[in-house]
Amino acid sequence: RMDSDGNGSIERAEFLNAMLQYVMHKLAEPTRESDEQEAEDSAQVDGKLDESANLTPQQHQAFVKRRAFTLMSMGLGLILLVSDAMVDVLVSIGNRCQVPPFYIAFVVA
Repeated sequence: RMDSDGNGSIERAEFLNAMLQYVMHKLAEPTRESDEQEAEDSAQVDGKLDESANLTPQQHQAFVKRRAFTLMSMGLGLILLVSDAMVDVLVSIGNRCQVPPFYIAFVVA
């Protein structure tokens, strides 16, 4: 189908032609199902329905700020919990390999 001259290989021009036809075909066909799926996906957050869907704009803004603060706090707590132990491990690896810990951290990060 893509090999228009039938020589057994697909040249660049044939590939580009086939991709153009594919895109034009996809743009031409109705996308009602995909629009419905997209709307459903945008209404979901982390696998559950968005809790802020029926709120006023001010309530929604407060919800978003509260959720952002919660997630950032959890991330900060995780970093504080893990970072000191990770530094100790990288220093230990560097000392055992007789390589400066900076290089170990640079490669790992």
